[in-house]
Amino acid sequence: MNGRFFGGDALAAHCDYLNVTIPFDQSGGVQDEVLVACGRAGIGGRVLDPGVFDCGGGTLWMRRRGLVLVVGVSGAALEMLRKVGAFNDLLWVLADRPHRVTRLDAAHDVPMEAGPELRRLFDLGNGEGIRLGQRRASVSLSGWKIGVAGHETGTLYVGTMQSEIRAKVYDKRQERIDRSFPDPGPLLRFEVTVTGKCGASLRDAENPTGLFWHFAAPDLLCPPPGVILPAWVPGGVGFDLPGRFLLSPWDRLQHYLSDGEVMRVAVRLADACGPSGREWLCKVIAELPETASGG
Repeated sequence: MNGRFFGGDALAAHCDYLNVTIPFDQSGGVQDEVLVACGRAGIGGRVLDPGVFDCGGGTLWMRRRGLVLVVGVSGAALEMLRKVGAFNDLLWVLADRPHRVTRLDAAHDVPMEAGPELRRLFDLGNGEGIRLGQRRASVSLSGWKIGVAGHETGTLYVGTMQSEIRAKVYDKRQERIDRSFPDPGPLLRFEVTVTGKCGASLRDAENPTGLFWHFAAPDLLCPPPGVILPAWVPGGVGFDLPGRFLLSPWDRLQHYLSDGEVMRVAVRLADACGPSGREWLCKVIAELPETASGG
């Protein structure tokens, strides 16, 4: 065993990035339902770019790529969704359709100075080697400098961008300060990234602790002696989510009329067309083809 022993009650990992693909011909209503889930929590709806939305300071995007719709959620957006209790609503929307988790980042924070451990792991990777699960991976250091605490700091990469499993270890304290957040004190983040071929599921998005330790231990990080870690099952299914919060079509309409960025843009453009602009907009809406009713 090469990794240092850390843990206690801080064994839990959290999902810090999520990418899910859905067959495009079966993705009808996904964007609407995702935006409603975020909007109900008051954290979504503002359009940053086509298919890209602000989500509580993070980013949520939904774009077509060939035969699939790609739904991506940044770490900051996932943190806010968990904070306001809307994360499970998002998972419900995705779980309702055929899908595949094509990328998942599982993160675990350890309260310690970053520099010495980053250097130790770098030397280990270039000596005995670091394995993620059963695979030995290359290591590299980036952004090496003197940080806020007066110690060396930077980011250690394990594996490459093309690796099915890769990891990143970095000075979370330095990152927070660089982004003008309060100083959290010494904090080192261990982050394991898995791609679609590894069998990650929405179960792992809801709780990635088993997945994280399956790949991080024993080389990258070790739990305390005697601690039994949760087993990880690739492609895990059958997990329970709290009851889904369902909105009626009327509630959804109210949401879009009050918070929908698309509606605000449409009204603004209609006004720019002249005195008859809004009348023309209503006529266009009235002439839209009817869709099947439903909740």
